[in-house]
Amino acid sequence: MGQEINQGGETLLPEIRFKSEDRTPQGFFSMILELQPSKILMEFYAPRIVIGRSSGSDFRLPSLCVSRRHCMLNWSEQGWVLRDLDSKNGTYVNGELITTKRIEEFDEIKIGTFSFIVKKSEAEFQLFKAIQEYKRAG
Repeated sequence: MGQEINQGGETLLPEIRFKSEDRTPQGFFSMILELQPSKILMEFYAPRIVIGRSSGSDFRLPSLCVSRRHCMLNWSEQGWVLRDLDSKNGTYVNGELITTKRIEEFDEIKIGTFSFIVKKSEAEFQLFKAIQEYKRAG
C-alpha cells in the first residue's frame, strides 16, 4: 500500500489508512514529516496518526527499537500534538524525552532509530492563519 523506503539498512513501510468515519476538524492542515537524513517527505491527511511497529499502525516503522504502538500525532485547535503511548524507548522532540508535546514546524522528532523534521504545508497553514484572524476580527 505504501512506498518502500530504506533507511540505514532498515526498510520503512508507510502504511497509511483512512477511516471513512474520520471527519476533518475545523482548521486542520496536513502533517508533513521529512525523514532524516534522506529528506524524503511524507504527508499525512488524517487528524490522528498512530506511529508504531505494528501492522495496525497508520504509519509503520518496522524496527525493534520502535514499540508496536509507539506514539500518536493528534490535531487539536492548538495545532499538532505528539503523545508517547508508553513506548519502551521513548519519543523525543528536539532531544527532549516527552509524554505529550505540541509540535511546531522544524521540530525534530526521534522515534527509535528514525529521525524526522516537522514541515507544514505552507498554503494550508496560511489559510488556517487567515481564518483564525478573520474569526478574531469577528
